Amino acid sequence: EVSPELRLQSIAEAWRGIIAVEIAVDSNLTVTTDVRLALDAIEECVANAARHASATVVEVSMRHLPEGLEVVVRDNGSPFSHDAKMGMGSEWMFRISSGRMTRTRSTSGWNQVRLLLGGEITESHS
Repeated sequence: EVSPELRLQSIAEAWRGIIAVEIAVDSNLTVTTDVRLALDAIEECVANAARHASATVVEVSMRHLPEGLEVVVRDNGSPFSHDAKMGMGSEWMFRISSGRMTRTRSTSGWNQVRLLLGGEITESHS
């Protein structure tokens, strides 16, 4: 099985010349179900940034947090359309993250998709 780093490099290579993919991931990632899902989600986000947002740069990060595996994909493309319904890819990512997915647009002009996969899903009580 291909390592997470090699899979990410192949995603970046596939889009070379169309979109620059910058990758920052934990060095200790091993292939787990969550990591496989994260890699599929990253591939979906990069394709969407290129096809729908006309982005030229995509930044990808993946790291372990106490609450789960965090995946963040940022792009400099045109803003998300909040009026549009989620496509099949977004619906799938929402499902695999148990609803722990956000899509935001920063004031500096970057779209961001953030997912949390796995880990224990707990409710915060204040």
